[in-house]
Amino acid sequence: MNPHSPKTGPRQLPKTVVVAAAVAALAGVGVPQAGQAAGLEPVVSRFVSELPCQPDPGLFLVTLTSRDGFHERISGGYHENSVSIGEFAAGPVDLIGEDDGAPVVAARDGETYTGRAVFTHTANDGDQGPGHAVSSVGTRIEGTGDAGTRVAFHAMAHITATARPYEDPSAVIRVYVEKASCR
Repeated sequence: MNPHSPKTGPRQLPKTVVVAAAVAALAGVGVPQAGQAAGLEPVVSRFVSELPCQPDPGLFLVTLTSRDGFHERISGGYHENSVSIGEFAAGPVDLIGEDDGAPVVAARDGETYTGRAVFTHTANDGDQGPGHAVSSVGTRIEGTGDAGTRVAFHAMAHITATARPYEDPSAVIRVYVEKASCR
């Protein structure tokens, strides 16, 4: 039975996919001065990841060409919004090693996918008092393989913590919710 068919229900995406998508979405986003907004500057990001919701369980080299926007406000607390909207291409690869922390890959047989990607991130720190950090990350990918296979998924994660966990290792995560589904 196909784990991606509507009869068996959606396949849950691993947390690493949501995190990788969020990192890719934010990669290259410049940090403007407080209260300023960054323009939608073109960014090219490359990373190796699984590509959920399609039949090939292997790794893919993903190239994301996007326009990223970023806005932050510091007034009675910290608030930031970022969005990355663009096109992606994902080709099947085998991971054969690393060179200075960058993955070294070799192309393998399989379907190559192209399509549209949207990543969003919202963070609020201190708006609801000190020691309260809230972050939400959204991912939406829709594409088609060169053999006609459709890939589409949506993922959302929400974190409430005492501080930003990626900045403060002593932060306590109070709530973590993640939902992902194939479409």
